[in-house]
Amino acid sequence: MAVFWLVLVIGAAVVMAAKMLNVTQKSMAVRVGQTDALAFAWTGASIAMHPEVTRDDPMLRTMNWETTLQSEDTRINPMAVLEGGDRELLVSLFTGWGVDEDAAESIVDSIQDWVDEDDLPSANGAEMDFYEGMGRRGQPLNRSFAHLDEMAAVRGMELVAQVKPDWRDWFSVYSSGQINIAEADAEIIVEVGGFALEDVQTFISERNGEDGVAGTEDDVQFGSAREAVATVGPSIYPLDIVESRFSVRGSMVRIQSTGVSGPARISLELVVARQQGQATIIAELSDG
Repeated sequence: MAVFWLVLVIGAAVVMAAKMLNVTQKSMAVRVGQTDALAFAWTGASIAMHPEVTRDDPMLRTMNWETTLQSEDTRINPMAVLEGGDRELLVSLFTGWGVDEDAAESIVDSIQDWVDEDDLPSANGAEMDFYEGMGRRGQPLNRSFAHLDEMAAVRGMELVAQVKPDWRDWFSVYSSGQINIAEADAEIIVEVGGFALEDVQTFISERNGEDGVAGTEDDVQFGSAREAVATVGPSIYPLDIVESRFSVRGSMVRIQSTGVSGPARISLELVVARQQGQATIIAELSDG
C-alpha cells in the first residue's frame, strides 16, 4: 500500500511539473512575441522619422508594423495662441462646442493665469486662492503646460469635457500655434478659420489630390498660408486674422506605430521634429 501511494505521489508530481513547464514555455513565448512586436513598432516609427517619408509610403505598412504620421500642427497649441494675443480663437472654439460664452471667457482667462508667471488673476481667471480653496495646493503652476493633463486641471475645463469629450484631440503642447492647413481635417479648419463647411470640404478634396490623402506627394503645394486661405473661400473673421492662424508646412509630426508578432501587438506614439535631414524625438506619448 505504501508503494502504491508513493507511485501516486510521484506521478502527480511529474504531471504538475509538466504543466508548469508548459506554462513557462507559453509565458516565454508571450514575452518573446512582445519583444519582437516592440522592435517592429520602433522599426516602423524609425522609417516614419525620415524627413522624406510621406504618409502614403508603402514601407509604413507591412505584415509586422502599421505606422501613420500626421503634422503636429493640425492641433492647436493653447499657449502659443495666447502668446500671440489671439484668445478669441479659444473663446470661439469653446462656445462653438456648446460652452456658455461667459464660462468660455472665464476658462480662457484661467488658462492664461495657469501659464503666466505672475500671481495676479485675470479679469475672470483663477490664481492660487481659488485652487487652494479647492484643496489643490501648488496650483496654478505658472508655467507652460508640460502635457494636456495639466490643461485638464484648469478651472472650467470640466465644462469643456462635458460638451466635447474628445477635446484633447484638438490640442497639443508641441505644435507651433499655427494650423497646417495643408494637412488639417475639415472640422478644425472650419473652427479656426471661420469658413463654411461646404467650402472647406471642396478645398480638401482639391488639396489632397487624386489619392484623397493629405500629406502625400500628389497634394496641391501652396506657396503661403495666404494662397491657401484664398483658395478656401470667405470667412467670418478679418483676412489678416485668418492668415495669421494658418501655415502650409511644419517640421513637427506625430507618429503612431503598432508592431505585430503573432498575437502580440505593441503601439508607440511619438512627437518628432523632422528638419534639415535629421529627426529628433521630442516626446514619447506612450509606454511602449
